[in-house]
Amino acid sequence: MNSLTHVPTVQIFKTYSPAKDTSFTSSSLVSRAFIFASKAHEGQLRKTGEPYFTHPLAVAQVLHEKFHDEVLTTAALLHDTVEDCSVNIEDIYKDFGDEVGFLVDALSKNLLTFYKEKTSTDFADKIERLLYAGMKDVRVFLLKIADREHNLLTLKYLKDKKQVRVAFETQAIFSPLSRLLMYKRAKSIPACTRRMNAYLERHKLFNATQLKTFLLNETFTNLPSSFFDLVYRNANAVIWRVESEKMYHKLCTLPLLKGKIEFINVKSNGKWLTADFRFNKGAVYNDKHLRIRFSSFKLK
Repeated sequence: MNSLTHVPTVQIFKTYSPAKDTSFTSSSLVSRAFIFASKAHEGQLRKTGEPYFTHPLAVAQVLHEKFHDEVLTTAALLHDTVEDCSVNIEDIYKDFGDEVGFLVDALSKNLLTFYKEKTSTDFADKIERLLYAGMKDVRVFLLKIADREHNLLTLKYLKDKKQVRVAFETQAIFSPLSRLLMYKRAKSIPACTRRMNAYLERHKLFNATQLKTFLLNETFTNLPSSFFDLVYRNANAVIWRVESEKMYHKLCTLPLLKGKIEFINVKSNGKWLTADFRFNKGAVYNDKHLRIRFSSFKLK
């Protein structure tokens, strides 16, 4: 997944104000969300040392410039308030409406159900919960992709284990989801919705588990959907495998992977080659042809 071209977050933080944005009125959802979120994140810092509010602000600006959707921009400003601040999801629904509430609800990983759901839905993991929501409203996916792309810019500031976990999740779910929606070229929410619905229908993906399996198969050749959460939680202990000299060569020569992978075992008899390795740091590669297999767990 490529990095976004965007204004540096500190500059956005210092210069952007809803009052200066003629797209919204002073009483709009965006203006109220700007004030609400800036207060909620007051005093919080990112791993880079920047004020935390620079992150939701940067995500909101990217989505506003791409889609000009008030609900989506508002949810982007608020998307971390429930997960990282002392804000209740009930207050988001009450103060900003059901659409914004649902988007923030979907991105809040510490919630197990949905506030407005009449019946409880059991999810195998947090990713299935997110996919379930995105299949109902594509703006969940657009918000999460923009959120993840911005967070990848500061991946190196995380501890190594967290880097590997975030990179695995991105490679497994969000990179293929971004390609499915053609996110980088997307400019219209209705167009994204049509594309998603057509894709789901064409591949007969009727629920979150089926969609998760499909996305995993875009990168990994033998990783069952039921293994996802286990691999996610133990990402730095997973041994991966490639089974061709061409793939092994890519692992050795891709600049992005330099110093980030450790080979455990390489075997070849001149006709075939297998190479087992693990990630010691996070890396999200763009080569969709570099498909790797789950091999085993090996605790350090």
